[in-house]
Amino acid sequence: MPFYFFNVVITLALFHLLSSSIHVRVQVAAQAEKAKDSLKWEIKCCKSKIELLKKAIEKVRAGIGQDNEQQQTLHEEVQHGERRARKHQDKEEQIKRRLGRRRDQAANKRDELERFLQELGRTRRERVHELTTAIFPLFEVAPRPGSEIPLDPDTSLQVSTVSKLAEARRTNYLSGQWVYSENNGETRVGIVVANITLPEHGDYSCYYNWLEARKQTAQAPDQEHSGPAYLISAALCHTAQLVSVLAHLLAITLPLRLCFSEFCHEDLGRQRFIRIVNKLNTNVMHLCFSQAVHPERLHPLHPMRNLRYMIHSENATLGRSGPFEISAAMEDSMELVDAAAGQAEESEADVSSGEEETDLGLEWETVPNPRFMEIPTQHLEGSSQETHLEESQQQDLSLASAASQPSGLVSSAVASVASFWRAYTGHR
Repeated sequence: MPFYFFNVVITLALFHLLSSSIHVRVQVAAQAEKAKDSLKWEIKCCKSKIELLKKAIEKVRAGIGQDNEQQQTLHEEVQHGERRARKHQDKEEQIKRRLGRRRDQAANKRDELERFLQELGRTRRERVHELTTAIFPLFEVAPRPGSEIPLDPDTSLQVSTVSKLAEARRTNYLSGQWVYSENNGETRVGIVVANITLPEHGDYSCYYNWLEARKQTAQAPDQEHSGPAYLISAALCHTAQLVSVLAHLLAITLPLRLCFSEFCHEDLGRQRFIRIVNKLNTNVMHLCFSQAVHPERLHPLHPMRNLRYMIHSENATLGRSGPFEISAAMEDSMELVDAAAGQAEESEADVSSGEEETDLGLEWETVPNPRFMEIPTQHLEGSSQETHLEESQQQDLSLASAASQPSGLVSSAVASVASFWRAYTGHR
């Protein structure tokens, strides 16, 4: 029994020792397997990381390739831009040099133009001086003495018969009173000859008085042709011719068409006379403005004084070229019309003839015929239309033929202008 117990104890001890060793061995093996599995997992994770890194590297390499391509493209574009910039810089330098040459040429041309305009202005002033001294001289006529009519019987007995007749020739009996048919005592401006004069301040009342006197009484032809109305018509005719020739010499287009022959009609009514005189005044004002005459010296109803200011030697701007401005006040004053025109009663013939007259305020865009571009027609009627030349020549011939008749100073003046026209066109 004790031996059996001893064997059991020894067996249990051995079993305990064996189980302890097996447990240790199992733990060691389990730890080894665990370490092995952990190492395998780590290896697997590293492999997956390596794959991811490879993919990332491939992606980065692809991006780097695209970036390199873009960089190459940008580099080529930059090089192309640099080449274009160099070309543009060279072109800019060429343009600058060309602009410099053009600027120098423009300065030379400007100086040449200034010299040409100065020479042209000097030539124009010479031609205007020749025109206003040799062909259409303008001069001041002193007022006539004895401008009062002696109505006292005692005083009239002391006046000679010649003085009475002279006074009678200068007076008309109108509306129950004696009035002067000439503006005595005022400054007058003569044109061409001494006895063809116009009042400097544009007062044509003697012409209106002559019209009324002609309606009331009939005068002899020789007395009519030497009367103040015919002298005024002759002076206005010469003035219109002078304005047309001045406009031609100064290369100015007049705003209104006015033929000098309109003043040669014997049946001019008061309204029509005022209308054509206003046309002449407007053309004179336009001509004076084009030559930079000071506006304070001008008056829309004083054409002779305006012309004298324009052609005066002190006017250094005579013969100028280029644009000009007209002040609004002077433009409004150019529309002035005699207040008596609204009270004048004209016949139907005057009204119809007045309606047929046309201005060129809206007709200057008519293209002239090239056949007549070399023929100076502007100084006759102020227009470049081809029919004006034939009309002006016919008017000159008809008026020149009328010079042989006893028509007074108007016909002789027109004949002289016709001869001037023929001589002028012959030189051309």
